[in-house]
Amino acid sequence: MEPVFDEIKAWLNKANSDLFAAQILVEHSSLALGPAAFHCQQTAEKAFKFIPCELHPSIPQDSSV
Repeated sequence: MEPVFDEIKAWLNKANSDLFAAQILVEHSSLALGPAAFHCQQTAEKAFKFIPCELHPSIPQDSSV
């Protein structure tokens, strides 16, 4: 597999983990909606990180993206 595809897969796996965490929090406690929302935001951010990887591999992939 090409390095860019490995990086995309890694970001999507991280996004999936955050989504799973959010689902667990929502299912088990209404008091955990804030942390669940944080994990949802993280899911979206990580899921979109692959766009610069695919379109412009020279863009650094750090928290500023």
